[in-house]
Amino acid sequence: LASDLPLPPGLSEDLIAHAREHAGTELGHRLARLEALALATDGHADAAFAVRDRLRMRDDSGPAIEALTLELLGILAGEAPDAVLLPRALSEDAWRGARLPEAGRLQLGERLLSAGFAVEALAALRETPGPPAEATLRARAALAAGRPTEALRALAGLEKGGAAALRAEALLALGEHRAAMVAFTAADLPQEAERAAWLGGLWTEVARSGAGPEQNLARLAAASSPASADLSVEAEADEGPEAPDPEAPAPPLSLAPQPGPLADAGALIEAGADLRDLIDGLLSQHRLDEKYAPSPE
Repeated sequence: LASDLPLPPGLSEDLIAHAREHAGTELGHRLARLEALALATDGHADAAFAVRDRLRMRDDSGPAIEALTLELLGILAGEAPDAVLLPRALSEDAWRGARLPEAGRLQLGERLLSAGFAVEALAALRETPGPPAEATLRARAALAAGRPTEALRALAGLEKGGAAALRAEALLALGEHRAAMVAFTAADLPQEAERAAWLGGLWTEVARSGAGPEQNLARLAAASSPASADLSVEAEADEGPEAPDPEAPAPPLSLAPQPGPLADAGALIEAGADLRDLIDGLLSQHRLDEKYAPSPE
């Protein structure tokens, strides 16, 4: 059992017989513990926990019973099918608070997460920084449970094992679309970076990602959005006006249009022409798609 080897045929039956023969003695107690572990290893989970319950009634030693429970759950997490493991794990509390050994924590956490029990998976794993595999698993469980901030905490200092992509997903879940786009790009996930840009309305970045109909639509949205103009105005306001140089010569008289209602109207006309060109391009592409679409027949 300690070496995780398969048990020889008949060994479980021998253990049961000897445990019954020595019931009530220290040897009987040790044999009953081995009996429970052997039954769990052979796939008889209910029988194994029945032995645990019998020992609990005969012995008030809480720590020993708890240790046996953790051993049984560790065996089930590695070998038992979901139909056996999940009901038993959800009915027991000994494993909560990351009380299983590392291998058992990872196995149980992965099994719970795969079955859709993300919150329970978090309860099986350590909150404090641990092995990279456990931290990555905790981040996955936190994202699945809708806790992106917790996922970022788990990933602090990690770069390998998919940590970069998980960090980007956490940023996206927090609504940090630009940071998520940058993180996806750094993780060499261009499609995910484009998805983050779409979700965040970062039309200029989407438009730069290609030349298809989607990018044309993004250019249309970028051209109709006042964000760029607002940013340039804010930047000029932050910098403040430059102080005039008293020794500089007076600027020559210019007949170029000056800022004002007429200049604004002209800019709107030019922008409207650009928008019309983009719309015409999108409509033309749509007509071509319909013309050359395969016949339903």
